[in-house]
Amino acid sequence: MGPSWCWDFAEPSAMPPPPTEPSATPPHSSLACATCAERCDAAAARAIRVAAAQFARHVRPAQSVATPSPAEPSATPPHSSPEWATRRGARRLAAIARKWLEDPASGTPAISTLPPASEELSSMVMAGARVSLAERGRVVCSLRVRAALTDAQGRWHAGAIAAAVDNMCSAVAFTVEGAPTATVQYSLSFFSPAHPDEEVEMEGRVVSRKGKLTSAAVEVRKKESGELVAIGRQWITRLAPAWPAKSNKSSKL
Repeated sequence: MGPSWCWDFAEPSAMPPPPTEPSATPPHSSLACATCAERCDAAAARAIRVAAAQFARHVRPAQSVATPSPAEPSATPPHSSPEWATRRGARRLAAIARKWLEDPASGTPAISTLPPASEELSSMVMAGARVSLAERGRVVCSLRVRAALTDAQGRWHAGAIAAAVDNMCSAVAFTVEGAPTATVQYSLSFFSPAHPDEEVEMEGRVVSRKGKLTSAAVEVRKKESGELVAIGRQWITRLAPAWPAKSNKSSKL
């Protein structure tokens, strides 16, 4: 008998499987494949988010640098503005007051109308004076009491104190007025004596201005202890400039 007789009596498990019919649905479009693709996409998205979070913790994001806008050209140059001119004028007046207090005989007609030869008293009472601060409306000056300027009891002479305070009032008023001044009213109060070789500090301030009058006050203290020696107060008025005006050739006088 032929080989077909063996197949007829063979066990069902030994028989070869029947050929499968081709599926009408492609293998990659089946429901299982779609579910697997969704899971893969979700896992990939989670991995991307985790990596981005780790990167953000270890890497500082770059900060945006704002580009400065170009400055607009100023219509007024900085050194020709009114404020700058005012500050420059105030510094110039303070420098003149400083120079005059430290050396009254230097010839500063802007403060004193007296000629340099007539400043002997101011030079005597202000000898050795040093100005530590000079600004608009305030002047601080220190000096050491000289033995030649003491009275019979060996104390700083009241007249020397009055002259020194008068000089301080003229100097501090000049920082505001910018012209020579004359004293209209003067009061001086004494509190404690100062002795030779003691260093005193005088601080002058412009207190107020009323019309053509300027009020100035000066405190005199012992520099080491701060003890008050005297307080002077003055009302001052502005005078015409010390330098002569231009002559009028057409005048008949």
